Amino acid sequence: EGTYSAEASSSCTLCDGGTFCEEGSGTMTPCPTGHFAPSGSSSCSKCAASQYNDAEGSSTCKECPLNQRGVQDRTACECNQGFVPSYSSDGILNCWCPAGYTYERGLCVLCGAGMYKNWDGNNACLSCDKTALKGSFSTWTSVLSAVKTNNGEGVPLPISPLNCTCEKGDFQLDEPPPGDPGFDGHGHCSACPEGAN
Repeated sequence: EGTYSAEASSSCTLCDGGTFCEEGSGTMTPCPTGHFAPSGSSSCSKCAASQYNDAEGSSTCKECPLNQRGVQDRTACECNQGFVPSYSSDGILNCWCPAGYTYERGLCVLCGAGMYKNWDGNNACLSCDKTALKGSFSTWTSVLSAVKTNNGEGVPLPISPLNCTCEKGDFQLDEPPPGDPGFDGHGHCSACPEGAN
């Protein structure tokens, strides 16, 4: 096994890498995509979970990029669970943590209370009271909503699942955008008048 003999030769030859030879075979058969075989193999093996192979007749598998894994047949890579796929202009797959999540040790982790992140990416979450937004925010919600555009000052609006809102007892100067109770679009919280809540 793992060898072949052409034209009834008295000696056998090791099969090339990327091929396999069945017992009694006189030919080498290329491994299919998603598989590999070192020289002298009697069968091809499937690439590991973190690998892929997009060409026939390969002696080794290729490693998937960071935050990716091989698809089920190992012919390409896909984003690991929890990551959002994004393709560059030249077709390269990138995998980012979704809005509301930060990247920690290879995983997407929900931002903590009082923190937000309103874009896909592996950046750190921002503090609601230590950003370019005016005013102070402390609470957060976990209601999923659509991504919003920047306000007139070009400051990114915090969105769900981590949405900066005013503390109880404060109010907003303007009407909050749809889906954002308690946020005025300008990042400003003011104390409620005496007797109000």
